[in-house]
Amino acid sequence: MNKLEILKLPVPKLRDEAHKVPGLSGISGMNKEQLTRALFEHYGIPLEEAVEIYKDPAIKAGIRAAKKARAEALAAGDRKKAKILQGKVRGLKRTTRQWTKAKVRAKAKKG
Repeated sequence: MNKLEILKLPVPKLRDEAHKVPGLSGISGMNKEQLTRALFEHYGIPLEEAVEIYKDPAIKAGIRAAKKARAEALAAGDRKKAKILQGKVRGLKRTTRQWTKAKVRAKAKKG
């Protein structure tokens, strides 16, 4: 596998690939960055080429708050508000994915 193939894989596929690496343990508890780094080491790709997943604490906190508010709205029976909050969560998640993809493309152009 090369750098781009590893970076494009979703977490479940990365875990499947990591299970093929002898001596690697704790795979089910690893996040995408950790799995990517482990596979980079196994395939001999320099670690400085690994991409870090975009993690903005403010966005992650916003996602958690919107999920909590959505659960409260559902418990109160307000389906309209719950649907609006669900859209907010989806939009925040989309933002983090787009930023991560942009970072991956930028790293791929350099390498």
